[in-house]
Amino acid sequence: MKKILDLLLKISGHLLNPIVAGSVALVLFFIGFVAGVWNVAGGLWSGGYFNPEAYTVAKVEHGHTPLETSRAELARLEKLAIELDRTGSDLNKRSQELDGREKRLLKTENELRLEKDAIQKLSQHIEVMRKELDEKIVMIELAQEANTQQLSKLYSVMSPDSASKILFTMPDPQAVQVIRKMKEDKSAKIFEAWIKAGGASAEKANRVAALMRVVTQAAARETP
Repeated sequence: MKKILDLLLKISGHLLNPIVAGSVALVLFFIGFVAGVWNVAGGLWSGGYFNPEAYTVAKVEHGHTPLETSRAELARLEKLAIELDRTGSDLNKRSQELDGREKRLLKTENELRLEKDAIQKLSQHIEVMRKELDEKIVMIELAQEANTQQLSKLYSVMSPDSASKILFTMPDPQAVQVIRKMKEDKSAKIFEAWIKAGGASAEKANRVAALMRVVTQAAARETP
């Protein structure tokens, strides 16, 4: 269209004076503008925006008009946006819950680790104390063994009456240990003195004799 107008202007410039040429150009521009508007209106008419027949045909063929389609699509997109927003909110809430659960699990894990470390340290401390106690028990047993041996030698050189009176005041297990370290003839005299004294001394003799039999049998079983 522009090329045609330029061509006409050139022709009119040769044939007419400048005023007439301008008038002709203005008229041709107006005609071109009207033609353009007419083409646009025709397109809208054929699309069904201003043509009732095309509107009806589109509605019959597709069940809705282009305008209705646009509105329905817009409503669908708005609904989808609302659902996506709701889903995003739910996912954010779920994510926060999972973060909170993870923090609680980490806290519990740390607490369990601390408790495990404390139990391990306590177990090591108990093991050290047990070893120390075993060593002390051995030392005490050795000391008792040595003490019993000394007492046995001491009471062996004493008279049976004096030795029996001292042994009578000892607990039965201690008296058994001392008498077992004495020679048989010396221990027999201790029992004779108890039985001769009668009463509580005779009962002491019976208890110590019975306990000595138990200890002797136990020692025999332990000996390979």
